[in-house]
Order: sequence, then structure tokens, then C-alpha cells
Amino acid sequence: MVTTNGHRDKNLTNSRFIFSHMKKLLFLLAALPFCVAAQSEEDAVFIRKLADEVLVNGKAHDLLRDLTKNIGHRLSGSPQYNKAAVWGKTEMEKMGADKAWLQECLVPNWKRGKDEVFIAEMDGRKQKRMLNALALGNSLGSGKPVVAKVLAVQDFNELEKRKDEVKGKIVYYNAAFDQRHVQTFRAYGEMGQYRRSGASRAAKYGAVGTLIRSLGGGTDNFAHTGSMAYNDSLPKIPAAALGLRDADFLWDMTRHTEVTLSLTTSGKFNPDTINHNVIAELRGSQFPDT
Repeated sequence: MVTTNGHRDKNLTNSRFIFSHMKKLLFLLAALPFCVAAQSEEDAVFIRKLADEVLVNGKAHDLLRDLTKNIGHRLSGSPQYNKAAVWGKTEMEKMGADKAWLQECLVPNWKRGKDEVFIAEMDGRKQKRMLNALALGNSLGSGKPVVAKVLAVQDFNELEKRKDEVKGKIVYYNAAFDQRHVQTFRAYGEMGQYRRSGASRAAKYGAVGTLIRSLGGGTDNFAHTGSMAYNDSLPKIPAAALGLRDADFLWDMTRHTEVTLSLTTSGKFNPDTINHNVIAELRGSQFPDT
């Protein structure tokens, strides 16, 4: 009996110990959401203060103008990129960074060269109407001018439907921004596929070159581009972007007449070269060494 009671007392003590700790654990779990909420609210207030400072006293637009107007385009491997890296380091130091430095990295070294796109013949009449165009980033040069009739399509679906008409032609994708998107980057994402893979999709059916509308929702005629990529199993044909007004003009002409274009691009890859990442450090006030 003594042994039995001893075991009973021990089990009772263990049960009380476990129950006591369970109550503490439940209390902590119950309190956790309030702690998280308090921390989240504190973070939100701090982030709001940062946003207010930038909106009221920020210099973002001044810095952007300085970078784009005084330094200009900054393709990897270009002298302007090196100048921009030094500029960025200097600006970060001016802003009070505890430390700012340049980190070497190996980058692609693509050069655009000169581009020329013009209407060579329209409605049976020879002419030379220049179009504002730029070769797509990472595209390869045409060598000599590519002179061919234009096949204008709205999108990849129309390309597939008319694939038997593609061989020997310059395919023009007139895929335009969907102006209904309040967040314009959604439209950019939708249309970006034509810049990235439009050349190879057309080359699959025998196209000799491609053009796209510049990715933008405005009405200007400044051609602008980004990068594209080739499918290595298909011919690497020249590719360029048109300014939006010339893009609309070409689309309108191809709706009711036959158009022949001359397309010349000069893009090429030089050996990879050294550029720099720009890094700045702000040490924490509470844990500066971690």
C-alpha cells in the first residue's frame, strides 16, 4: 500500500507539473497575437515615417534626372555603366551611408551598333520612308540589309493561324498595351513575351526578321527596347522595336496594301567584361556589428 500510494503521489505531482506548464504555454500562445500585432503596428508606423520623408523631402526625381540626362544609357560593359557606378557610390556616401563600395562582377558585353529600318516599297511604289527603330537587346546583327515583305500580326495566335505565310517575310507584331490596366506593369508583362521570344517564334516558320511595337502606353515615337533571347535550335534572325507612331503607321498600311521593308541591324557580343555592383551599408543602432 505504501508503494502504491507512493506511486500515486508521484503521478499526481507530475500531473500538476505538466498542467501548470500547459497553462503557462496556453497563456503565451494567447498573448502571442497581441505581441505580433503590437510589433506590426510599430513597424507600420516606422515604415509610414520613411514614406512620408521620401514623399516630402525626397530627391528621387532629381537623382533620376541626373542619372538619365547627365550619364545616359547604361548597358552592361559600356563606359556609361562604369560612370553610373561611381555616381551611385558617391550619392550613397552623400546620403550618409556608413560605408559604400564597388564590387567587381563579370557582365555580358553586347553592342548595338547602327540600326536602319525603312519602307522600301509600298503599294507598288519604291520609296525610302524611314521608321524610328532600335535593335532589341541581345539580338544579333543582320549583316547586310534584309529586304522582305511584311507580315503584320496582332499576336502569337494570329502568327500560328498564318504560319504558312511567314517564310521569307519580316514578321511585325503589333501587340499593344492593354490600356484598361490601372497598374501599367501588368500590360508590360503581357506584351513582354513578344520582345523576349517573338524572333524565335517567327524564325520557326521561316521569317527573316521581326519587328515589335515598343513596350509602352504612350503616343510618342521614341523606339525603346529591353532584352530578348534566342532559341538556340532555330535561326537567329534580326529583331527591332518601332516607335509607337511608326508602329501604328505600319500597321495601318499593312491592313490594305503590300509593304516591303529594309531592315539592317548590327548587334554583336564582345567578350564578357568587368563592371561593378554598387553596395552601401547602414549600420544598425542597436546591433551595429551583426
